Amino acid sequence: MRKFINHINPLKKAVIFVSLLLVFTACSDEKGKLWAEVNAAQLYEYDGEEMMIAQQLSPENEIDVTLFIDSWIEQQLVNAEAQLENPSIYRQNEIKSEQTLYQLNLFELENDYIRKNLDSTVNNEEILSYYRNNRESYLNQTFIVKALYIKIPDSVDAVKNIEKSFLLKNDKDREEILKYANLYATNFYLEEEKWIFFEDLVRDMPITDGTKERLIVKKDHGIFTDKDNVYFLNILDYRIKNTTAPLEVEKETIRRIILKRRSNELRKKMNQTIIDEIKAKHTVNRHH
Repeated sequence: MRKFINHINPLKKAVIFVSLLLVFTACSDEKGKLWAEVNAAQLYEYDGEEMMIAQQLSPENEIDVTLFIDSWIEQQLVNAEAQLENPSIYRQNEIKSEQTLYQLNLFELENDYIRKNLDSTVNNEEILSYYRNNRESYLNQTFIVKALYIKIPDSVDAVKNIEKSFLLKNDKDREEILKYANLYATNFYLEEEKWIFFEDLVRDMPITDGTKERLIVKKDHGIFTDKDNVYFLNILDYRIKNTTAPLEVEKETIRRIILKRRSNELRKKMNQTIIDEIKAKHTVNRHH
């Protein structure tokens, strides 16, 4: 063979060499630069970048590239050593990996099928029906109270007098509070025999959740301030009331629940359909 090559025309030798060089260069251009080698395994630039993106690493970041290449080399070394030292366990792990890959691919095919076949239209009648049939899921517990509330500017001189009268120790106190409210208050609620939602009453007050609950359950009173105002609150009585969240508030959530249910039903039924469709596209020959 060597003798035959030596008798090849020098021009033909050059042509063969250039042809081989072009083939090698073309392969290299298709794969990018060679990043690393471990035994027969080779990591090329374009494959490496694709793998990095799948691992949410940036091929534009040199630190990420370096860490990825180090990790790839380590993986190849571990795999090579496992194959050398314990080939049966290595093969079992390969089979497990293939099964995991099958499950991942089937899951993605199912998602594609759902995207193409799921009826995403949910009308108002369906939403209303779900809301009515699951009303207990949308119940909220809230406090209603009988209370007195006054908000006045902190510049008013009568603040001390209001503090005394606000405890309602006698009927005269009620008269005083009503007078101060009409004279100075920028907001007030003095309907002590009517129930009101507590959160509506204290909506603009500088008060913490912990303080709210303490005031209510102890039927207590308190004075609160911000940079411009003084707030007087006296809880006379309270009850716990079950309220239903409005349909408009829950509408989008219910829509997502209905679509999720449809998706789950579709996923239960479609597995065999997907397999049958795949079989129709490919050649399958069983020999056992």
